[in-house]
Amino acid sequence: MACRAPSRTHGKLGSCERWSADRVCGPAEVSELIKIEEVEPLDGCWVRLTFSDGAVKDVDLGGILEHGSVFSAIRENRSVFEQVRVNSETGTIEWPGEVDLDPEVLYGRFEPSSGVTITRRTVRPPTPAHA
Repeated sequence: MACRAPSRTHGKLGSCERWSADRVCGPAEVSELIKIEEVEPLDGCWVRLTFSDGAVKDVDLGGILEHGSVFSAIRENRSVFEQVRVNSETGTIEWPGEVDLDPEVLYGRFEPSSGVTITRRTVRPPTPAHA
């Protein structure tokens, strides 16, 4: 089914970012964006992420880190991998050198444009207040 523009747009179409209950396309609310609140490096290329909706997920970054020279230092040096931190302004994880990853992709709302498959394990689902 095609996304129809709300009547107030008078034929001016924008991007379709989400569906509302009546199937009218509308922009995503800023409060709906997933952010990362905590990160903990685990074994291998896994990290445990706590998200703004209360969900906790273990995410395997191995496939992502294999693509692109920007990840070479993180991939090749465990001490660099363990320097992962949350950027409180952007709500994503990052490493030194301004290397970061999209929280929406890490959460699983979207998949990487590279086609890499990310393995995720849910440790704790979103909390009811956020779901």
